[in-house]
Amino acid sequence: MGKILDDEMQQDLPFSLRTADKLRSAIFMALGEASMCWDRTPQGVFDSQLAIKVGELLYWDIVALLLKDEP
Repeated sequence: MGKILDDEMQQDLPFSLRTADKLRSAIFMALGEASMCWDRTPQGVFDSQLAIKVGELLYWDIVALLLKDEP
């Protein structure tokens, strides 16, 4: 899955780990909802591992942006 934050990384975050968990949850809920946005639900196989990878990459991109914007 995603990266594991060590103690030093956690201290550098501009938000709490609880907020980080809420952010991750919101990202994955949105991915799940978006996967069903079709006129007719596709009949193929949903690649859940790829969806997880997309969610993790998005999460870490957001974290990096938040860290970059901190003074």
